[in-house]
Amino acid sequence: DVTDPEPLPPAHPLWRAPGVLISPHVGGPTSAFLPRAKRLLVDQLSRFVNREPLRNVILTTGVGGAGASGSTGV
Repeated sequence: DVTDPEPLPPAHPLWRAPGVLISPHVGGPTSAFLPRAKRLLVDQLSRFVNREPLRNVILTTGVGGAGASGSTGV
């Protein structure tokens, strides 16, 4: 649910732990959510259409494998 410390530093071992998926902690809906979600969607679609690297891609080696998450945020 949460980590200690929060946010996790880039070199923290949890980023490389097998079977762990790190996701944002969302406390509840706010008026800022919908505008940010729309910006993210428009940005991702634009990147996809223009064959540019997508943001917030989750890489995995397969079921049960170690993963890595890259997030640049919007």
